[in-house]
Amino acid sequence: MQKIQKYNKCKIINVGTGRSISINYLFKVMKEKLKSKSKFKKKRLDKFDPKKSSCNVKNLLIFLKLKKSFFTKLENGIEKTSNI
Repeated sequence: MQKIQKYNKCKIINVGTGRSISINYLFKVMKEKLKSKSKFKKKRLDKFDPKKSSCNVKNLLIFLKLKKSFFTKLENGIEKTSNI
């Protein structure tokens, strides 16, 4: 974050791992980590909703002139966020 704050440029960068995860998996992990009893209700996708999306970290690494990425795994990130 400190490196990003030094830049005086506006740029939108979509950051991800390059692998897709399903909403079902995301819900399952969140439900488990948050110890929730919520139920998952499936709805039909709208015509223009994407069925899949994925992004990678390449543009961020180039923008920040980094050689390696140091990102938190999804499961750990949800756990850390829920402990705040």
